[in-house]
Amino acid sequence: MATAVCATCGKEFHREKFRPSKTGLRGCSASCRAKIGSRIAQTLNLKGFEEQFWKRVPDRNPSGSPDDCWEWTGSKAGSGYGRFYAGGSSHYAHRASYAIHHGPVPEGFWVLHSCDNPPCVNPSHLRLGTPAENSADMVERKRQRIGDNAPWSVLNEKKVSCIKELLSEGRMKKDIARAFGVHVGTIQSIALGDNWKQVR
Repeated sequence: MATAVCATCGKEFHREKFRPSKTGLRGCSASCRAKIGSRIAQTLNLKGFEEQFWKRVPDRNPSGSPDDCWEWTGSKAGSGYGRFYAGGSSHYAHRASYAIHHGPVPEGFWVLHSCDNPPCVNPSHLRLGTPAENSADMVERKRQRIGDNAPWSVLNEKKVSCIKELLSEGRMKKDIARAFGVHVGTIQSIALGDNWKQVR
C-alpha cells in the first residue's frame, strides 16, 4: 500500500491504488478532500475563464432591463444550475459569476439566487448566504419538495387524508401501511404529525 501526505492537514496516510488526481493534491479523509476542492475553487483563475464564461451567457438584456436573468447556456446539473469544468473539477456557474463580479466566495457560504432561477448568472440576482438561509428561502418561497410536489413520494394528499381518517377511526397502523404499500414507520410519522402536516 502506498503512502501520501494530506494536502489539508499534512498527515501522512496509507492509500490504495487509485487514479492520479488531476490537481496532484491528496486528502486523507472526505473532510480534507472537500477542503482541497474548496481551496482549488477559491484559487481558480476565474479571470482566465471569463472569455469562455461570457460565450455561455449570450443574452444579458433580453428585454432591455438590467433586472433580466442572464441564462447560462452551457451544461447544467440535473437541478438546473449551470456547470463548467476548470482546474480539473466541476464548478457551478452562478458561483463563478459571483466570484468574477464580487470576489471569492468565503468558505462555508453559498451563493443564493434572489430570482429563484437556477441557470441565472446575473450578479445582481446573486448574494451570499448560509445553508440555513438557503433552506429558509426555499420554505418561504414554497420551493421545497413536500407533499404532491415530491415526485418520489408514494403517497399524495388524497391518500394521506384517507390515512388520517383511518387513524382517527382507531385502525391499526400496520394494516393501514399494508393497504397503502408503505412502511408502518411512514404511518407513524403521519400519526405524530412529523410528515404531511399540511394535510388535514
